[in-house]
Amino acid sequence: KKRGGVKYFLFEANPVFFKRLIQNLNRAEYKENIVAENIGVGNHSSTMDYYEDSQSFVYHKKNVIKKSRVKKIKIIRLDDYFDKFSSINVDFLKIDIEGYDFYALEGMGKMLKKCKYIQFELVLNDPHTNIDITFKDYDALFDGVFDLYILQDINNPYLQGLNKNIDLFILDEHSKIMIKNAFPKGVGFNIVAINKKNPLEDLKIGQYLCQE
Repeated sequence: KKRGGVKYFLFEANPVFFKRLIQNLNRAEYKENIVAENIGVGNHSSTMDYYEDSQSFVYHKKNVIKKSRVKKIKIIRLDDYFDKFSSINVDFLKIDIEGYDFYALEGMGKMLKKCKYIQFELVLNDPHTNIDITFKDYDALFDGVFDLYILQDINNPYLQGLNKNIDLFILDEHSKIMIKNAFPKGVGFNIVAINKKNPLEDLKIGQYLCQE
């Protein structure tokens, strides 16, 4: 509900979901500040196979629908998209695209390091998909510009029993061990990346203690 030059860019690849999005935006109070695009985002600008069973660009080898259709859907690098604007700064980037988040972050190019805050779903190497990503890939991508944290989630079984007043848990070697153990079991984690030039003072930050 904030004015003052704030603009929102929304990207939805699935045509069915995009139609619902437009219906919701028609009821939005400040819809003149919102741009909605019926395209996907990734690390290249072209078309890709979109799998209806996973509702994403990620192919799953397990728990798939036998007769699930595959669609060709346009995707674009975000730096290519924003290149058409004379000057724009992405203050907050939020991504949750069913396993394809890392590649969307890659598609930000040099703009990534200029972001103030980023929230994304962590995706690691998964034998049930065609994803092959490690923590080292994330380290190379963020290149020391951001501090990384696990977002508090009271529904996550691996975060239950911890201090609920903590907003963010530091992503350190202890928490990485926990995530590596949890990920094959289908437990997801949302990560918040905070640019070191733009710290948030009012957040409560804690450390995840690895339980044996």
